[in-house]
Amino acid sequence: MHNGYPESNRVFNGDFESEPLAVPLDWRIESLDDKVEVTRDSGVAHTGSHSLRIVFTGKENVSYTDTSETAFVTSGLYSFEAFVRTEGITTDQGVGFHIYDPEEPSRVDIKTERMTGSRDWTKTQANVSVPPKTRLLEIHVIRESSLRFDSLISGTAWIDGVRLVKVR
Repeated sequence: MHNGYPESNRVFNGDFESEPLAVPLDWRIESLDDKVEVTRDSGVAHTGSHSLRIVFTGKENVSYTDTSETAFVTSGLYSFEAFVRTEGITTDQGVGFHIYDPEEPSRVDIKTERMTGSRDWTKTQANVSVPPKTRLLEIHVIRESSLRFDSLISGTAWIDGVRLVKVR
């Protein structure tokens, strides 16, 4: 059992304590050339000794959805939470999460608050109601492109303590 997985937490490796495995139910972490750099960070963590660090280089108004995990679920009510720390995230569109049913997004489609500026570790959360036909949820780290004139995003975000817990 890895940090309560899957009994008490449906997110595998939600604390980023181990390198992601090349398996379907672990994190898929992707950078975007020279626009977004994503790595595990052993110097900053909310819990344990690692977090996920995302650096936006300020070269583009990037839409980012390339770090994600698939979680197996059964019907019921879930609580999603994650801790996010930001340093100098510019523009009006910051870092958040998108949780949805990949087979039929109209069944579950939730976005959390997007964090900008500089903040210490802040909990972001959402209630997720999973209907009977939903078997999987995709959890994506997101940054949507901005419509503002000053839309080139720069700054750093750290993510840690990602949890999806069945409430009932």
